[in-house]
Amino acid sequence: MMQQHSINNNNHDSSSHHVDPNDDEEGTLGGGVANPLQPSAAYLESLRRARASERGNDVEEGYVRVAGKFTWAAAVFLFVGGWVLFILGAVYYWNSADFSTLKGITQAQGLDMLVCGSVMLLPGTYAVVGLVGAWRRWRGFTYDNMPLFDYTVQKR
Repeated sequence: MMQQHSINNNNHDSSSHHVDPNDDEEGTLGGGVANPLQPSAAYLESLRRARASERGNDVEEGYVRVAGKFTWAAAVFLFVGGWVLFILGAVYYWNSADFSTLKGITQAQGLDMLVCGSVMLLPGTYAVVGLVGAWRRWRGFTYDNMPLFDYTVQKR
């Protein structure tokens, strides 16, 4: 047969949780002992930053990230360079007989340029479309969803 234990909440020692009103430090007990029920200011600030970072927004409230010049330059370079290499590679690959006598470019070199152009074109297109969408404020596009190499912070 099980015994029932009753817990009397009136018998606990409340002197360890008494906050001294003359104590200068907030969140401490008398004698400089930290109050275990009150988080410190450093912890609260760290928690605020961690939660903001989890949301992907590490800038202050009321401000937004905007892509910088280097991010735009990298996106445009990948996009334009990808198209140039893709088109030249396609021309050299499928018309290698005509160009091989004039330029000395073989079909394998055309295939190399075609592959490099494709590798540059895919992330370039993704970056340009995402940046233009965020800049034009299309629904569903924000700078927070983009990989930014550099950014500036502006007021909303």
